[in-house]
Amino acid sequence: MKYALGTANALAFLIVLIQAPAGSSQIPAPQSGGASVEGRIVRTGTREGIRAAEVRLESRSNIPPSITDDFGRFRFSNVPPGQYRVSVARDGYLRAEYQERGPGRRGVQIAVAAGQEINDIVVSLTPTGSISGRIYNNNREPLRNVLVQLMKFLYVDGRRMLAVSYQTQTTDGGEYRFSGLHPGPHVVVA
Repeated sequence: MKYALGTANALAFLIVLIQAPAGSSQIPAPQSGGASVEGRIVRTGTREGIRAAEVRLESRSNIPPSITDDFGRFRFSNVPPGQYRVSVARDGYLRAEYQERGPGRRGVQIAVAAGQEINDIVVSLTPTGSISGRIYNNNREPLRNVLVQLMKFLYVDGRRMLAVSYQTQTTDGGEYRFSGLHPGPHVVVA
């Protein structure tokens, strides 16, 4: 009797397996033609990877961003064929694109073909700067609510001019701060 019960259970199990709909497995089927794009995000002038940077493949496709690991590595899987720009953002750094020719300029597009593996993307991020200080009167007392302007040199019609980039007011303690600045010379005027 024990043998007959075991056989009945085995037959019931086989019937359940046979009736299970095709493709109901928990393991996703690989997509044919999907490509991969991977690389590293590093600090400008070093090989130091930047963690927690948000990497995007910009195109008409809606591909979720990839966040870099502790070594600055990122990976996109099952990327549809097309043209993409690789852009990177991280607090404390200037936004950058793959093979851009300077801060704030557009990078180059990469062409992704079906099944292609692109694994040599490297984007350098430049840290932003900050300028802070205090404004005092002749008696070394802090001045509050003083307008402080951060100015940068520009060239207009071949002439060098100063233009206001940012402005703020001093606190009750006479303090001011500008952050998220592009590298380069700045002039503070109060």
